Amino acid sequence: MMKVIQRLRKQYLNLKIKYKLFLLVSWIMIISFSFTFFGLTYAFQIYDEQIYSKSSQVLSTSSNSIESELKDLEDLSYNILTDPQIQQYLSSISKDSTEYDKFRMRKNVLDKLLGYANKEEYIQSINLVDVNGEEYVVGPRTLKLTQH
Repeated sequence: MMKVIQRLRKQYLNLKIKYKLFLLVSWIMIISFSFTFFGLTYAFQIYDEQIYSKSSQVLSTSSNSIESELKDLEDLSYNILTDPQIQQYLSSISKDSTEYDKFRMRKNVLDKLLGYANKEEYIQSINLVDVNGEEYVVGPRTLKLTQH
């Protein structure tokens, strides 16, 4: 091994100056490229880990926000269904009464539902179907579920 190194050293010393300079510049370029390559690889690895971490946090926060909104919507649906006034109006409509009284009760139900729809900005419509199959629809973008 030592003989090989001594032989290479002797050959290097016997080279012309332009070849020695070429070898020196080549080694500097190889070393510089190696440092740059490994440095960038390390930096991109750290960057990717940070991007993954931040994306995970944002996704978790968004997921929690959506879950919260769905919970609020579930609570609102429960509140509408258990609202004593709405239940009273619906039971009054199903009883035998005049058409005018039924009309008034339907209007009261729609007004009450509209009050719920206006409380929350994300509600586009509220659809309520009573036991007789009559549908009550309120909101900025209403769509009937049943076809008559």
